[in-house]
Amino acid sequence: MKGIIKGKSTIHISGRDLPCYVTMGALVRFKEETGQDVANVQDMGMEGSLVLLWCCVKSACVREGIPFDMDMQTFFDNLTEEDIAGALQPEAAEEQKKT
Repeated sequence: MKGIIKGKSTIHISGRDLPCYVTMGALVRFKEETGQDVANVQDMGMEGSLVLLWCCVKSACVREGIPFDMDMQTFFDNLTEEDIAGALQPEAAEEQKKT
């Protein structure tokens, strides 16, 4: 988790600015989606980071009462490198550029 998602930030996707930060719900959601503990996210490559990003956005939206009904694949389909650059740490953004 640490080193992937920066503190409290927003992500611009599909014409909307959405909150993006780690909550306990995001960590549980990540485990439910992947079967892996978030401590293993770096071993999962960029895919793991993107799943964590979706979990963080979804959970932050729940926390703030903001409607977010994008499933994971739709979220990924609407993401660009520029969209995630502000939400991911520089080393994760660099990894994204390499893939």
